[in-house]
Order: sequence, then structure tokens, then C-alpha cells
Amino acid sequence: MLSKGWAKSAQIAYFLFFALSFFGPALGGIALAGVTLYPARVLAPIAWLTAGIFFVRQRTLPRNWSSLFLGLWALWALVSLFWAQDINLAVRDLGNLAAGLSLAALAPLLSGKEERAAGVWLGSLGFCLLLAWTEYFTAWHLPVSRFSRGAQPHLARRPTAVFANENNFAVFLNLSLPFLWAGWDRFPRFLPRLGTAVAVFSCLYMLAVTGSRLNYLVLAVAVLIFACFLTPRGRRVRVLAVLTATVVCTWLLFVFFDPALGGYTVADCLAGARSLLSWLETGQSGGSNSLAVRVNLFKEGLRLLVATKGAGAGPGNFEVWVASRAASETRGVTSPHNWWLELLAEYGVLIFTAYLLFYFDLLRRLWRDWRRHWLSRALALALAVFPLAAAGPSSVMTFMPHWLLLALARVQAETEGAESCAC
Repeated sequence: MLSKGWAKSAQIAYFLFFALSFFGPALGGIALAGVTLYPARVLAPIAWLTAGIFFVRQRTLPRNWSSLFLGLWALWALVSLFWAQDINLAVRDLGNLAAGLSLAALAPLLSGKEERAAGVWLGSLGFCLLLAWTEYFTAWHLPVSRFSRGAQPHLARRPTAVFANENNFAVFLNLSLPFLWAGWDRFPRFLPRLGTAVAVFSCLYMLAVTGSRLNYLVLAVAVLIFACFLTPRGRRVRVLAVLTATVVCTWLLFVFFDPALGGYTVADCLAGARSLLSWLETGQSGGSNSLAVRVNLFKEGLRLLVATKGAGAGPGNFEVWVASRAASETRGVTSPHNWWLELLAEYGVLIFTAYLLFYFDLLRRLWRDWRRHWLSRALALALAVFPLAAAGPSSVMTFMPHWLLLALARVQAETEGAESCAC
């Protein structure tokens, strides 16, 4: 009876941790030893404490490949503090990693509650969309947003919701659309479908407003994968046509009803296309320098990896390397701006390889079961597009939807796998 009580307490603590993680520092926090303690981070040790007591009383511990990998990552991060050049940055990033790994490691507490967790994701999406529309019409932002600090006032109507910038919000929208598309068949009644349709339109419209060029490509890839591979035969052409028409019409509405911001966004996309073509032809980026900077950051990451013999620079220390030893022009940009570069350059070949195995094992298991459950279908699509979307944010370590996606994907894959074995 006591164990059941601790199990319930652990589930509640983790659910609160899971839900509040969507909002991260947007809810405010207290700076302590270089780490900001916002509500989700305060709940993390409480979730660990209640889960630990439950597992001790049950005399069982989760024993599988996922748990082994997450434990190895945490141990490697601690060991890498010995060679980190800037210990303050390392401690800061270690706090970010601890919060993310906690979400993934304690995910089995969601077992049997996966749909409720998906409901939390959708509820958080709804809140973010309401906030995004408010930002779009009023140019008012939460303090966490870069626009609240006066950055690029001519773009102040771009939404950031609970994130620091519009690129991060665009990634969140692209990770959330799979839940709406997959949920369409799950909820056949009129009102739920009306709500889903409004949410899809809002996601697409706000995605257009963000001006995140990479995430436009991610959206196109998501439409193709969902329609061609995650839709039953016989419906694929129709689904592809409907989704494509919806995206195009939403874009046209944006440009027509908001010609100033829409025209700026179109011009920015054309400039980005010219920059890409110039780089492909000559190796030099013309117009926008964003692509050239990203290429140079990648070169610096490879140089760092060679210099550290594959061990990585340690948590948060990619920025230190670029600031002090960069041989390429990065125009003052020190953040990796690519999750795969961030992971490889800071945690080394071992953790990078193990993460890839962990990630694509989750994708494989969910892809195999997408016909069995709408949530497996949604998560399979989200995991399929994340590798491309992950090249957008300046740092994915602090981007909580990534960790929330891993947590939900892990528990869903393990639950579906157990059910398949039982059959």
C-alpha cells in the first residue's frame, strides 16, 4: 500500500515537472551559482526523490538500454568537467543537461498515462498559440523574448510565445503539428475536429510569421513524410493534396492580409535562396551571411574535436573555443546553432554515437507501430523531422521540447513494445 502511495506521488511530481518544462524560464526563476532555478528545475529533484523512494521500496530499478545510455551521458558530463576550459559555463550547461536528462530518465513514470502527457503537450500548444496571436496583434512579449529587450523592433510582431526567439517557437510548432495531424482521425466528432482545424491553421500561420526559413523546409518535409509514409494506402494522394493546399492558402492569407511583414518575409526567403546558391557555386555566401557563419561554426567544431582527440570540449565550452581559438570568421557568433554540432563538439564521439543509437532506436520502434496508435504515429513524424529542425536553434540543450519529445517517445515506445510482446 505504501509503495502504491509513493508511486502516485512520483507520478504527480513528474507530471508537474513535465508540464512546467514547456514554459522553462518564461515563468521566471532565481539565479543560483550560475544556474537559473525556474519552477520546472525545482520540481526535478522532487520527482527524483519520490521516484527513488518508490524504486527502493519496490527493490527494482529500470534496467534497459535507454536507462544505461542516459546514465552514461550524465557520468561523462561530470567527468568532462576536469578538462572544461570554463568551469562556470560547464556548470551552467550541466544544469541544463540535468533537467533534460531527468525528463528522459524518469519518463517510465508516465507508463499508462501517455495520452494524458500528449494532452499536456496539446494544452501547452494551445496556450502558446493564444499568446502568439496576442504578440502578433499587439507586439507585446513576455520578458523572456528577445523582442521585449528591444531587438529588431521592425519585427516585433513576430511571435516567440514562451521562448527566447521566433526560431525556437517555429521548431516547437513543427514538432506539435504531427500531434494535430495524427489526432485528426483519433477525434472524429465535430467540435474536436473544429478545434484541431483552428489549431492547425494557427500553427501554419504563426510558422509563416516567424520567418524561420529552415522551418519552412522542415514543414515541407513533414508534409511529405506524413502523407507518403505515415498515411494508409488509398488516402495518401488526398492527404498530400489537402495538406499542401492548406499550407499554400495559409501563406497566401499571410502575405495578403499583412503585406508589410509578409513582403519582408518573402524577400528574406529569396535572399536566403540566393545565398545558398552562391555558396553552392563558389563556396562563398552572398547576401545574408547566416549560411557562411554556420559553415564556419561547423568547421570550428571539427577542429575542436580533433584537438580534444574526440572527447569534446565539455558542457557549454564550444562557445569558449570559438571565442578564443576560432580560425574561421563567425562574426561574433559563438553558439553552435546546430544540435548535432553542439552534441559532438561538447560531449565527444562516444556520447554522440550513443545518442544517435538511442534516438533512431526510438524512431524505429515508433515507426513500426504507427498503425497501432495515433500517438506512435505523431511521435514517429516528430522524431523524423527533428534532425533537420535541430539545425535551427542556437542551442538545443536549453530547448525543452526536445527533451519532452524524447521522454514521451521513450515511454510510448516501451509501452507499445511491451504490448506487442504480450500479443
